[in-house]
Amino acid sequence: MNSPLISIITPYYNDQDFLADAIESVLKQTYQNWELILCNHASTDDSRHIAHSFQDKRIKHIDMPKNYGAGGGLVFETMLNASTGKYVKPLCADDALKPNCLEKMVCFLENNPKLDFAFCDIAYVDEFGKDLKNTWFNARPDFSIQNDEIKLLKLYRKGIQTLPYIGSIVRRDALLNIHYDPSLIMLFDMSIWLQLLLQNKKMAYIPDVLAEYRCHREQMSGLKNEQLVGRRSFFEIPIFHDFFAKCKDVYLIKKVFSDSQYITQLKEEQDIPFIVYHAYFANSEALIHCYKLHELLDNKEYRQHLIKVFGYDIDNYRKEYSYPRNMATSNKSVQKGFKNFRTKIYKKAPKELNLFEITFLLSNRLFHILTFTNLRQKRKKKYSL
Repeated sequence: MNSPLISIITPYYNDQDFLADAIESVLKQTYQNWELILCNHASTDDSRHIAHSFQDKRIKHIDMPKNYGAGGGLVFETMLNASTGKYVKPLCADDALKPNCLEKMVCFLENNPKLDFAFCDIAYVDEFGKDLKNTWFNARPDFSIQNDEIKLLKLYRKGIQTLPYIGSIVRRDALLNIHYDPSLIMLFDMSIWLQLLLQNKKMAYIPDVLAEYRCHREQMSGLKNEQLVGRRSFFEIPIFHDFFAKCKDVYLIKKVFSDSQYITQLKEEQDIPFIVYHAYFANSEALIHCYKLHELLDNKEYRQHLIKVFGYDIDNYRKEYSYPRNMATSNKSVQKGFKNFRTKIYKKAPKELNLFEITFLLSNRLFHILTFTNLRQKRKKKYSL
């Protein structure tokens, strides 16, 4: 087998407790033709000193002037531009690679030249590195090694993440045609896989545990950061949907949005945004999904096109946002189902939430803010002279 260079990219911010373990896991690899790109985005602890304490010429250092977010597009693109390998392997600063990780993953893609990216299984460990006796492939909801590209796109349409970021390896060439939104944080890694899939890139699974995902209290995905997750998701969810709307492949959209009531009329690339935005709008009570559809209808010329091709006009739009098809009734079974749903999502870590669940948490949060603000105003008025 050839031994092509693989670029490992690791951003870090105040990761002094775990960064050394991540770097050492790279140094211990059985496959040695690698470069490690460490990107410090303005750490205020001892992380930078730890990173520079490793004297290996294969390690490259980047210092960002500000903290732009460890999982953000700006940091990722900066590291990608500094990489020179045939393959790119993401590694978070609080995670680690198994000694044979690079060897197995590089060999897999070298032996499968038609594949563009692949995912291995990862083990869950605690903050001390103790094995928690579970893996991503086994524990992740909706994950299946049988999920092909179309099944994955249908899951991504629902906002369900099944692909492990630190379990990934990607051909660098495939990453050069991706848009890296500098503002995305929560959904950034999903945006990479989604764009690759929408570009008809091919992927596969490696059924070996080759990395370790560390579960610890300081993760951004901790439940205590629910408000932060909600605020970020408020603008990230529509951006994520935009990737579907920008797809140019009519056949692919027909497969992914096959349940759309207008899918049989879809013939032209220019109508993909309508199909996508309407599907989200019509199947959700969250008004966050409707503003793009409004923009389409606000274009007089395109509105006439919608009337002609799909029989869709302002009256249809008004009915749908006034009386959504999935509006819940007040019967006991629905109330019980809602209670179980709410209990279930509050037990999840935010990284495990899908987009619908994040939208629910955000809407719930906004409801309480508005309700208590209104109550405070009434109380202030009542006791004011």
